[in-house]
Amino acid sequence: MGRPPHSRVRTLAGEKKVIASAQNPLSRPAKALIGVLLAIGAALRIGRYADNASLWVDEAKLVLNLIERSAAALRAPLAYDQGAPYGFLLLEKLALTAGDSSELSLRIVPLFASLLALPLFFGVARRLLPMSAALFASALFVFCEPLIFYAAQVKPYALDVCVGLWISWAALRRPDGIGLLCAGAVGVWISHTAVFVCAGVGLAILWRKARDARRLAVVGGWLLSFAVLYASVLRGTTGSAGLHRFWAAGFMPLPPGSFEDLLWFPRSALGAFADPAGFAYPLFSLSIFTIGCVWMFRSSRRTLAILAFPLLAVLGASAAKLYPFPTLSPIEHPFHGRLVLFVVPILFVGVAAGVAPLWQPHGILRRFLGVAIGFLLLAPQASEALLRSVDPPRLQELRPLAESLAADFRAGDVIYVYHEAIPALLYYTRTRALEIPKDWTEIPKDGSHMDYAALERTIRDNTRVWVVFVHHALWKSRKEEEMFLDRLTRKGIQISKREESGASLNLFLVRPPL
Repeated sequence: MGRPPHSRVRTLAGEKKVIASAQNPLSRPAKALIGVLLAIGAALRIGRYADNASLWVDEAKLVLNLIERSAAALRAPLAYDQGAPYGFLLLEKLALTAGDSSELSLRIVPLFASLLALPLFFGVARRLLPMSAALFASALFVFCEPLIFYAAQVKPYALDVCVGLWISWAALRRPDGIGLLCAGAVGVWISHTAVFVCAGVGLAILWRKARDARRLAVVGGWLLSFAVLYASVLRGTTGSAGLHRFWAAGFMPLPPGSFEDLLWFPRSALGAFADPAGFAYPLFSLSIFTIGCVWMFRSSRRTLAILAFPLLAVLGASAAKLYPFPTLSPIEHPFHGRLVLFVVPILFVGVAAGVAPLWQPHGILRRFLGVAIGFLLLAPQASEALLRSVDPPRLQELRPLAESLAADFRAGDVIYVYHEAIPALLYYTRTRALEIPKDWTEIPKDGSHMDYAALERTIRDNTRVWVVFVHHALWKSRKEEEMFLDRLTRKGIQISKREESGASLNLFLVRPPL
């Protein structure tokens, strides 16, 4: 008898033998459980999208580039200290053109990527782990708050996760197929981090197979696609000095020059499990991940390679000062580790692999320990995701304040706008057709540089003065707002104050001197 057709398909996770759960059909209970998990994951992400929060400053800066530039002009370095893959920008430009310029239209691309990532992750986990561990890893992925948060953000990080999973899934399915060629060739255009995934997966599929013509053709196709991308887009793009300074702490200090530099390594390792992976107990989850890596090394080194090599690639780029590896945010939102959000699936698979041996039928006590560890890892993730679904985070709710300002503005009114509020206010005045004059005065980000004496001289008596502020946990904007409003209080009386999450709108009437 001939061999069944599926036996001729070459996979990465063991060329001669494949983990049984990746080949055998799903049992009914497993089908039901993964169906429930995928439905919950989709509901959490769609719910966050439907909440329709206002654009916050980073989103607004990126969107202004989309509004102000043609598709071809998006190849040039972006304004407002922004950066994004050219393919992602084209998708967003298409959404902007086809939609109504609303937040929901702009966020449809990351939402779609987040939804597609759900089954892709299960497909990857099923080929790398026993079924019980694959389901557990999928549960971690479903309830991960950073992944849910960026499903509704006009930023490319959700695509980073989706593209990385697409490439990994295609490699595990067939490392010399046209699917993997397409995944990498397209992926580098729509995700910056796809370069690291391709580098890692390329090493994994050529490991001990460096003369395989089909695999070499796959890698060659990726290199050709990247060469075209570099010649047409990246060559004319220079790194932003402002972005480099902002992410400076994310670059690996190699060689370490001080004790503080040495601390970068344990801090970054622990930080990755707190942010962007979202684990409540980073040291505990790192320990389980280490056990999982040992288990995968003993069972299938190729399985470990497809996980480890992309992670090593981005760490190498961090050491070369080409791409930061920032982790351990001091604030909740937005997550500081967003630039390496694509490594979250790698961490979840490793953690699930660390728990998997305890779930084998080797005694009740051992299985009980496995269930307890799984609960400690998953319960905080799930509880946070469910609580956030009831009360979603809203960073800077400037939309209702801009609408209120436009409705109550009178000729002769004076408007002062905090520096970081300007991009979002520009977006809302353009897309909502709000009748707000653009001759507002900017309040600098460092309020101590404000010339308050000049301010008091220019505001005439009986003038209504509007003040718009937005806030962020890392800024000094609260203190700056207090300083600015205190000066106006000396000149007049406060008529109204409206506060939304992370934003405020104040109206003063300047009184004539007594």
